[in-house]
Amino acid sequence: MADFQRLRRWSRLLHIVTCLGMIGLAVGFAFVCVVAPPTAEAMQLEYPDIDVAPVLSTGIVRGMLAVTAAAIVVWLYILNHMRLLFRCFASGHVLTDVVARHIRRVGWGLLGLSVLQVLLVPITSLLLTWDNPEGQHSVSIALNSDMIGFALAAGLMIVIGWAMREAAAVRAENQAFV
Repeated sequence: MADFQRLRRWSRLLHIVTCLGMIGLAVGFAFVCVVAPPTAEAMQLEYPDIDVAPVLSTGIVRGMLAVTAAAIVVWLYILNHMRLLFRCFASGHVLTDVVARHIRRVGWGLLGLSVLQVLLVPITSLLLTWDNPEGQHSVSIALNSDMIGFALAAGLMIVIGWAMREAAAVRAENQAFV
């Protein structure tokens, strides 16, 4: 019983931390959009392997913000389902279909984020070199072990969610007999 109370306590704390993370992510992105949009110098430091155009046009800056927004939307989706999952745990709901659904949705979000990361590399490199003189545009394609590991972790979360759903169904069936 002490472990169950500890689970509920930690889940309440993680629910709050996740809510704060979601707010911080949204406010931070809004700040970047309004106060500190990306500059050529900052992008060159962030992407040293890409020959970033010396001056980024307004359209390119908006494109970079849109690319970043896509990743942030997926992160907010993931964090929201984590928040809901922690709220379930804090309320004492552990082995339920709702919990399984949130776990699966976190997994699908992580899988979507891993696919998005693969797509964002070429889009970002194309955007950052778009304003370069003719013949100096480039498209980079990258796949690294972090991306693969992220996709595998996402698959694990999806499978755990499916297994939890089956376990919750068996639990509900057993409770019907009691």
